[in-house]
Formats: sequence, structure tokens, C-alpha cells
Amino acid sequence: MKSFCSVTSVAAPPEAESDSPTATANSNIVPARSAGQFLDRPETILVVEDDEAMRDMTQIVLQQNGFDVLVADSDDQALWIWQRHGQQIDLLLTDMMIPNRSTGIELARRLLREKPGLPVVYMSGFGREIGQDDLAFFYKAPFLRKPCSAGDMIEAVSFALAVARSRRRAVN
Repeated sequence: MKSFCSVTSVAAPPEAESDSPTATANSNIVPARSAGQFLDRPETILVVEDDEAMRDMTQIVLQQNGFDVLVADSDDQALWIWQRHGQQIDLLLTDMMIPNRSTGIELARRLLREKPGLPVVYMSGFGREIGQDDLAFFYKAPFLRKPCSAGDMIEAVSFALAVARSRRRAVN
């Protein structure tokens, strides 16, 4: 059985009915991040997750915190989205175990060849040992162990984006 972030304090999307079991008060939404508040547009995150419940919950949490979200359930779908929207994608949030023939690290390496400096956040139901085959590369990015809280997810994403912006400013 796959684990997923147990985010129970997230308000339902606008289209949800008020008597839905997932609907909660808006006061339970994770506070919006401020790391990207000076951008001209919302930051766009590519989420790669094969578990539908986890993918949906991640999308809801990120959207409710001001991010644009593109979702993929496999490496093939992620690459298809990347080909069409790669220049708009500001961060990759990927599961470590991706269906078919890839891992989150392999996908990140491929995207980073095309867009150096792309921030990456990994997540997995397993510990960091899942990336032990390539520790030097893996430890350069935040890691979320599932289950995680909405706050931890937003903190990891905001941190990775802030570090990437800081590095870009240092280069320019």
C-alpha cells in the first residue's frame, strides 16, 4: 500500500460541495508562501507522482498556496509536459519511484540538462536511502518523506525556489 501525505487541514477546491467530507474551513489553509511574491507571475511546479491520491492532494496544496501546477503520473507524461511548458516550469517536485523505467533522480538529471538551475524537490514513502546510488546529486535537493504535512511541502518548495533565485542573482 502506498503512503500519501496526510493533509487533512486543507480546504476543498472551489468546485467541491460544502457537505463534502474533504471540505474544511478556509482558516485551515497553509499560509501562502512569500518567497516568490515579487514575481510577475505565479511560479509553476511540475509534479510527477504515480499515486492518484497523492498527486491530487499535492496539486490542491500547491494551488491553494498560489502556485500553478502541472501534473504527470509517469516519466513519459512528465517529458511530454516538459516539451510543451519547460520554459515556464520553475520547479520539479518528483516522487523517487516513477512508473515505467525511471527514477526521480534520472528525470531531474534529464530536465537539468535542458534547464540548468531548475530547483528539484524529491519525495518518497521510503527514506533518503532510496537515492543512495547517487548521493552527491540527490543530497543537493530537499527531500519530503511521505506522509508529510502541507506545511512541510510548502516549506520545501519555497526553500528550493528561494535558493534557486538567490543563485541566479549571484551569477548576474
